Amino acid sequence: MSLFLLYNTFMMLKTMTWNIGGGKLLENGKDPGLMSSYNVDGVGVIADQVNAHMPDIITLQEAHGNDVTNQVEQIANELGYAYYFYDAISDSHIDAEFKLGNGLISKFPISKVQEGRFLNPGIHFELEGKKAYTHDKGYGSCDITIGDKTIHAVSLHLIPFRSVGLDFESSLAQDILQSVGSELVDTHEYQLIQGDFNIHSSTVDSYLQTLFDSNGLSELTLPEPTTPKGRMYDHVLYCGLKLEEVKIDSSVKTDHYPVICTFEL
Repeated sequence: MSLFLLYNTFMMLKTMTWNIGGGKLLENGKDPGLMSSYNVDGVGVIADQVNAHMPDIITLQEAHGNDVTNQVEQIANELGYAYYFYDAISDSHIDAEFKLGNGLISKFPISKVQEGRFLNPGIHFELEGKKAYTHDKGYGSCDITIGDKTIHAVSLHLIPFRSVGLDFESSLAQDILQSVGSELVDTHEYQLIQGDFNIHSSTVDSYLQTLFDSNGLSELTLPEPTTPKGRMYDHVLYCGLKLEEVKIDSSVKTDHYPVICTFEL
């Protein structure tokens, strides 16, 4: 078999998903359980950490951006990756000068970039002693071409159900989850859905059963928490790929840890 045919029939694909929290790092000596403790600018540190894992596809959430630039673009430039997109979704609760959004960075060509929003319940709540409300949440998607295969990839962020006091069994939570399922139904043979689901569980299939049934998805079972608070919020769903390895990098000082997966494609 030629090397060309071997490449097109078998390869390893490494992915990463990371809620970077506006590119903020934990201030030394501060409580890692408090959102206000993450106030040190650290996009360069985050880019270096991404580069250390050398992923092929990176999905990012809570990336800051404005009319001039955004953190997805900055990280892509630091890595030397030519393909990326950024979707600014809402005003930032971290720094009012910026928007927060989702994004994706790829070593391979991307096309058919799309954006979508999930149902916003418009809930007002208190967070660390301050009044807050549910911001818009959503996703960005694209097709990634790798040899003769096309992967439909999604970067998403859901509302913080627990923080806003929303029980998953409530009709409102069910409507939100139905909104997620409806937006993400897809027919591609190869699919990758990564992001911050804000669902504290080692798996999310029972919360998004319609999506799993419609797309024929599998998911990784998280082996450990993905946040310093001990929460399992960041999940990876896939179709047509064979999961080989999972790593959660808890060495970083962001309020979520990156989840790194190796797949056989």
